[in-house]
Amino acid sequence: IVVPLQRREPYDSVRDFARELAAIVISRAPEERTLEQLKAQRGGRLFIDTNRNGYAQLVAPAYAVRAHKGAPVSVPLDWSELKKKMLRSDGVTIRTIFGRLDKVEDPWAEFGQSGVSLTRARQKLARGVSRPRSR
Repeated sequence: IVVPLQRREPYDSVRDFARELAAIVISRAPEERTLEQLKAQRGGRLFIDTNRNGYAQLVAPAYAVRAHKGAPVSVPLDWSELKKKMLRSDGVTIRTIFGRLDKVEDPWAEFGQSGVSLTRARQKLARGVSRPRSR
């Protein structure tokens, strides 16, 4: 998940917020999600990677062709696409990307034109609004 932020947020504050939010997300379904970096230790759980919120960290940019079999393309997704059962990391390739762009509006078309503040999100965390629900 990539969120455009207002540029007034200090690096340490953004990193700490990402880590706290990740801990909450994982606590809601620890059998499905993890902070474990080693793939062999994840046990099929989804890796919540807060490490990209660090100095000199790399991430595959939007629309980059990945160096994997079939030449999958890193594409930004709309929230609604995350619910699709057929969603796969290799679902869009160099052969299919242009067909996708003809049919689907780019979710990042206006990405850099607005940024959000973490102030409200921090307030919600402090009040416990985003804390794990009891099951």
